[in-house]
Amino acid sequence: MKQVIFGIGALAIALTSGGSALAGDTPCAPEAKKFEWHMCVVAPVEYKRGMKTESRDECVVDKVIATGTCELGDLASHVPEGTDPDTVEFYAIVPDGLKLDDYEVQYVKEHRSCAIEPTSVTPWRTMKFSEAFDKSNNERTDLVIAKLKKKKKAFYPDSFFLRRLMEADCKGKTAAVGMVDKKTQSKYVFMAEAKFQK
Repeated sequence: MKQVIFGIGALAIALTSGGSALAGDTPCAPEAKKFEWHMCVVAPVEYKRGMKTESRDECVVDKVIATGTCELGDLASHVPEGTDPDTVEFYAIVPDGLKLDDYEVQYVKEHRSCAIEPTSVTPWRTMKFSEAFDKSNNERTDLVIAKLKKKKKAFYPDSFFLRRLMEADCKGKTAAVGMVDKKTQSKYVFMAEAKFQK
């Protein structure tokens, strides 16, 4: 089967022509097999803490959406119905010490206000506040990272989310993100798109 290779130019053409950035046969780099991708829906959760009731942001939904492949598909399709995409973060668990110096991340958007945007991983959101009432968010982050390290795993440092700026009309617009090798611009560690619904 002939492989379709998407460089950043091809991604841009696909998006501006209203097509899909993913064809189901994107050439994956070997490192892609080492990624476990999660979708985290962030929402405040109330906890009874002694005499007080406190609210903390957590991943109220933390679901694995892809493993062993570079194609993450349409990120918007993973967002639960009725959920604000701004509250959804996509992050990855990888082997501890994974080096990706030979790759670069590229973002493409059809409209400047409708995008997939980078953000930093927030590990403490992946644990329940009730597991460490006496700890700060930084301390809870350390606990989560240490737990993963025992399994020889780590958070991939960057994550991303869908952004619709200034109530823009994004319906039908598409954005994409990919991590591609610097030398040939042909092998992907990951590739994802977002087809905005509103």
